Amino acid sequence: MKALLYGFIMHIAQIVAIGPQNIFVLTNSYRHKIVIPVVCILLDCIMIFCMTFGVMSAFAKNIYVLQCIRVCGVIFLLKYGISAFHRAIYKSESLDAVQKPIEKYIILNTIFISIFNPGVWIDTVTISTISLEYDGVSRWLFYLGNVASSIVWFAAIGFLGYIFGKFLQSAKVWRYINFGTGIVMVFMAIKLIFN
Repeated sequence: MKALLYGFIMHIAQIVAIGPQNIFVLTNSYRHKIVIPVVCILLDCIMIFCMTFGVMSAFAKNIYVLQCIRVCGVIFLLKYGISAFHRAIYKSESLDAVQKPIEKYIILNTIFISIFNPGVWIDTVTISTISLEYDGVSRWLFYLGNVASSIVWFAAIGFLGYIFGKFLQSAKVWRYINFGTGIVMVFMAIKLIFN
C-alpha cells in the first residue's frame, strides 16, 4: 500500500505544474467536455506503464530518438504558441470562435501536446528511476498510484475547464488567455531547446 500512496503523491506533485498540457486541457474542456481529459488519462496510463516497466528507458538512452522528439516538440510548441499569440493580437473572438480551428483535430492535438510536453520527459526519468525500488506486486501498486493521480488530476482540471468555460465567453478574456498560452508554449519550446 505504501507503493500505491507514494506513486499517487509523487505523480500528482509532478503534473500539477502549469505547462502546455494542463493549459490545453483547461482551455479546451468547455467545448470538448470529456474527450480531452480521457485522451490525456489514456496516454498517461500508457506512458506511465512504459516508464514503470522499463520500456521508456530504451528511448531515453537513444540520443537520436531523443533529438527527434526534441525537434518535433520544439516545432509543435512554437507553432502552437505563435498561433495563440496571433489569436491574441489579431482576433477578438468568443470562446466558440476561438476553438473552431482546432476542433477537427482535437484528439491529434491532445496527443501531440501530451507527448511533446517537456514535463513528460522529466517524468520519464523520475518514474523510471523510482520504479526500480519496487518489484513484483509493489511495482504494480506504484504504477496504479501514478495512474490514479493522473485520473484524479485530469478529471479535475477537465471539470474546472468545463465549469469556468461558461464564464469565459468574452473576447477580451480570450485575448488574455491566448496571450498567456503563447508565453507558456514559447517558453517551453525554448526550455526544450536548451535542455
